[in-house]
Amino acid sequence: PDGKPAGGLQVRIVGVFGNPNSADVKTDAGGKFEFDWNSRQVSQNNETACILVRDVERNLAVAQDIEEDSSPMDLKLAPGLTLAGRVECDGKPVTNVAAALIFWTGRSGMHLYGLARGTNSPGQFEIPALPPGRKYGVMVSAPGYGQKPNYDVGASADTGRMDLDVFELKPANLKLAGQVLDADDKPASGVYVNLSGDSQAFANVRTDRDGRFQFNQVCEGQVRLSANRNNSYGNASAEGGDTNVVLRLGQTYASSSDSTTHKLKGTVMAPDGKPAAGAQLAVFPNNGLRWTKTGAGGTFSLNWALESWQSQNGGALLVVRDTSRNLAVTVELHEDVTNLDVKLSAATTITGLVKKADDTPLAGAQVGLWLKAGNSYDTLNEQMAVSDAEGRYAIKCLPPDAHYLVYASAKGYGRSQQQVQGDAETNRMELLPFVLKLADRVLAGQVLNENDKPVSGINVSLNGDDQPEASARTDSKGRFRFQVCEGTARVYANGDNSYGQVSAESGDTNVVLTLSSQSRSIRESPSRASLKGSPLPDLGTMNLAADAVAASKSLLLCLFDAGQRPSRHVVSQLNERTDALRQQGIHVLGIQAALISDDTFNDWKSASQVTLPVGRITEKSEKSKWASTVPALPWLILTGADHRVIAEGFAFDELDAQLQKLPK
Repeated sequence: PDGKPAGGLQVRIVGVFGNPNSADVKTDAGGKFEFDWNSRQVSQNNETACILVRDVERNLAVAQDIEEDSSPMDLKLAPGLTLAGRVECDGKPVTNVAAALIFWTGRSGMHLYGLARGTNSPGQFEIPALPPGRKYGVMVSAPGYGQKPNYDVGASADTGRMDLDVFELKPANLKLAGQVLDADDKPASGVYVNLSGDSQAFANVRTDRDGRFQFNQVCEGQVRLSANRNNSYGNASAEGGDTNVVLRLGQTYASSSDSTTHKLKGTVMAPDGKPAAGAQLAVFPNNGLRWTKTGAGGTFSLNWALESWQSQNGGALLVVRDTSRNLAVTVELHEDVTNLDVKLSAATTITGLVKKADDTPLAGAQVGLWLKAGNSYDTLNEQMAVSDAEGRYAIKCLPPDAHYLVYASAKGYGRSQQQVQGDAETNRMELLPFVLKLADRVLAGQVLNENDKPVSGINVSLNGDDQPEASARTDSKGRFRFQVCEGTARVYANGDNSYGQVSAESGDTNVVLTLSSQSRSIRESPSRASLKGSPLPDLGTMNLAADAVAASKSLLLCLFDAGQRPSRHVVSQLNERTDALRQQGIHVLGIQAALISDDTFNDWKSASQVTLPVGRITEKSEKSKWASTVPALPWLILTGADHRVIAEGFAFDELDAQLQKLPK
């Protein structure tokens, strides 16, 4: 602070992963430092790297964001901030606490260890010498206990000491054990099994020769387990204390009881018929599986699985790419195919321009691409394209004839996207320019619970047409803040079994989101009078098309939740029978009865390709209570031609029997 050189201080670069020498950089006697760094090692969600320098003895610190072309810089230390916390279990202090600082740069937080120090009071810790005015979080853990994060402690721009809310740890006094099986249901030895979960300490073990594993320090509550070996994965949910958990390899991370694992072998050939060694293969929808490669003779072997809702429209696609020779192809997969020979063809390149609203080129914009398969869009390339100084970008080695969603975004700007249908007749496609709006407006507000009390630590996300996609956590007063573009944005908040959403205009700094139970209609049995024998309530508030409710026709109404697999399954089954039922004089309608975001509803509606009329409840009201408080979803209601309810709450398998009750 007095302008003299600060020697012997560690200079840490935060937000860059895989920098092995960053921990060894210190200022010399003249306060100078120098190091190499690679901007490609910056997390894609982060987009920002930062230099951090701390003088712990004098509680001084400085942080400075850096870009790829940052010139030499002079940094000046200033009085720092000290975060102070206390860790308890059942009201008693926990000793031997380890506290990691979560240092946020952009949208990503990096865990920094070794910055905390103990105090003379049991269970208390301090993290001194932090630059004030930045976003911080803290993760605490202790031997024999779980862990507890606070991803945003709400640090202010003031220097001095800031006392954090008490961290409550659970005792890790339970065991959890089980067995890993391969795709043939045989024990899988030497497989790494990872354990994680809310308030659980992360741990991993390796299976023995019988495929068995055991964790000896697990907290009460839900646990997530994952296992992997040679690009084969499995996962399961369990409870602390379970000792007979089974994980099966060959299933995807999104697999469930209604998916079946299929095996596929074959050979990949170049256009000239020669084996294509080293080509990439993956099945889409991807469900978390990684790419595998062909062997020296172009041979491959892989497992794949889809959930039933993913295979309703188009099923699975095998994507094969040879990036070194710019060759690619997709092949539709059927469940009964076990051997397949694939011939590659010339790949497609998508090119285009990213511009600012003033029609000038936007350099450094990130352009990503999703491939559509069945009902899903999945990322095809791990690395996004970046626009050059002229705003130009190119995405290479794309299978022709596939359907894509291409999107562009940039730091300080909004986001835009285009749907693209590939064309095998050309190897190069020029898209319309992406025009990104400047995110120069503020949108801020507060999250409240149902008792109108501020809720801290809640995840808040934002999106909208041409708006940036962003997320943040509420501070200690439940407040949040975003940089947005001119126009309307949608804001969502998610808590423990609670949800809230609102649309707001840029510049609004008093947005209020009130959390309510997301799935109360599923878990609870609210008092609701039966509709049987009564007229069907007015559907005018259900956002249906004006001509959707046919007069003098029997109605079959399905109340559902697009975010719930059983609901999606029933809607799909009804969709297949809509025409046949209409010929019988029965009109089929669907109502999204659980509150979900506009984007979630529209994405499902577009992907599912339902043809039956579908409405939705967008807010709680007395007029919609009869639909939003049913005991379970999906919920079927059948009426006669006079629209009086004949039956409700029956299963889809009982539909034919219920139809017999209709007056002849």
